[in-house]
Parts: sequence; structure tokens; C-alpha cells
Amino acid sequence: AQEYFIEELQTYVDPENNFEWKFVEVMPDLKAMFLRLDELFFQSRFKTKNFRVLWSQAIGKECTNRNFNDPTDGRYTIVLNETLLALRPRIEIISILLHEMIHAFLKLEGVQESNNG
Repeated sequence: AQEYFIEELQTYVDPENNFEWKFVEVMPDLKAMFLRLDELFFQSRFKTKNFRVLWSQAIGKECTNRNFNDPTDGRYTIVLNETLLALRPRIEIISILLHEMIHAFLKLEGVQESNNG
């Protein structure tokens, strides 16, 4: 089962196999990407949780994204830097989003990560 998952992941993320990843979109729909990645790789575990993904110009010019976890309402937010990523190939945006979803998943599962990310 794990070998099938790895093959499926490689097929999905390889731009040669998935041509749509080569496209450059101006600010693609992050929520749609998030829901699709949740379905493909996380068995829709985020669907019932308090998650949101947003574009922002307020992050600055030094980092591509930020994550915010609000313990008061349990909301977890992934914010991508609109200024740096708006005209990047789709694969770069999806790979950053997937990376951040993995961090969110680990947090959801109670896994303590090092500060290195």
C-alpha cells in the first residue's frame, strides 16, 4: 500500500506527468488547492477542522509563507505571500502549500516538531 502511495504521489507531483502544474496562474484558488491536497494525501482530515488558507501582501518580502495557530478558537491559518508567489509556476505554490499542510497535520496529530521545520 505504501509503494502505491509513493508512486501516486510521484505521478501527481511530477510536472512531466501532470502538465497543469507547469502553468503560471495569477493567485490560484488556494482553498480549492487545499481541499484537493487534503483529499489526495490526508484522507480529508482537514475538512472538519478549523483551517483556512489565504493570500496576503502584508507578510513582507523575505518569506513565502506564515502559519498561525490560534489556541483560543483552534483556528489554524496558512498565509502565502502574494507579492512573492503571485506569478510563480503552479508547482511551486502547491509544493509550499503541501509542505505547510504537513506541518499542520503533524500539529493536528500532536507531533512535536523541532524549530527547524
